[in-house]
Amino acid sequence: MADGKFHFHRRLLTFLLLLVFGAANAKRWSKKRLAIVAYGTLDRDAEPEAPWKGVSHEKHAAPPVEDSLYVSVQSLQRHVIEPSKRRGYDVDVFVHSWDAKDNATIKELYNATAHLIEASDEEDPYKSIEAGLGLMRSHAKKASVSYEWVLVVRHDIYFRVDFDLDSLNHALFYLGNWCHPTGEKSVAETGEAGALSCAKMEVFENDTAAVPEYWYLGNPKSMDQVFLGFTSNSGAMATDVGVNATTSKAIAGGRIYPLHDKQKIQIGRYLVHNIDYSLYRFINPNIEWLQYLNMTWRERNVYDLTMSHRSSVCGSTYCEFRSATNWAPGNDW
Repeated sequence: MADGKFHFHRRLLTFLLLLVFGAANAKRWSKKRLAIVAYGTLDRDAEPEAPWKGVSHEKHAAPPVEDSLYVSVQSLQRHVIEPSKRRGYDVDVFVHSWDAKDNATIKELYNATAHLIEASDEEDPYKSIEAGLGLMRSHAKKASVSYEWVLVVRHDIYFRVDFDLDSLNHALFYLGNWCHPTGEKSVAETGEAGALSCAKMEVFENDTAAVPEYWYLGNPKSMDQVFLGFTSNSGAMATDVGVNATTSKAIAGGRIYPLHDKQKIQIGRYLVHNIDYSLYRFINPNIEWLQYLNMTWRERNVYDLTMSHRSSVCGSTYCEFRSATNWAPGNDW
């Protein structure tokens, strides 16, 4: 009888332990999570356009590598990490770099969940992405967590607007909209010391051949579909991409669009390339000035973000501020 009671209580204890730890695991797995994977090499020769050139920061004034990474990480924090946390996401950052001599700077600025910094002459960006995704998978397994979203970014990315993950469809693999102002420009006074120069927005003519590759967003499965085993020397390069597309954009296009056409992934479109985000070296004071003033500088790009769009979707008008003074930014950028 005593033996029967022992087994009964042991089974009860086992059940309660499973119930408690099972519930904890269920909560951990159901939590909204974003993984950010930063990859590649640091931009050693970056110098933003005047009057940004030479602007000092309280923590990082020089050299250019430290300065550019500081600005990029701050934009990532302000426009991706903080807005996502406000929407209830846990955010983990994973960093891969080929810049071993900048190990200390990378560690300090990212404060990453996990990082791998290697010395290599190869510096293949897609191998760097794969390595960063490997760090994410290892952490997910060890911590028993899963990610709803994975955002892959270059080290020199510069975001101007907030990411709103809850407005997107996590079944899609998102790229930027490749749009540019074209045609005759109109000029309108702003009431400030300058004017707005406005033009019609159109889709880049080789939009679905090359890829605007400053960032990629998708779920872990779609990331694996695109980047596992993918190198700069693998697959076909997209052809006829035009003078505005670099080799890396063509290589990425040659990988991503065939996967969409074969229904391995579905492409979505979000934000506008080189307007809503850019690279540190392309920071444009005319755009930053408008952001600083909270001015409406581009007509809203209205379309269904949850539907697949192979081609870019572009709003109708884009305006740049033309300053009549020698305005320069402060430290709040």
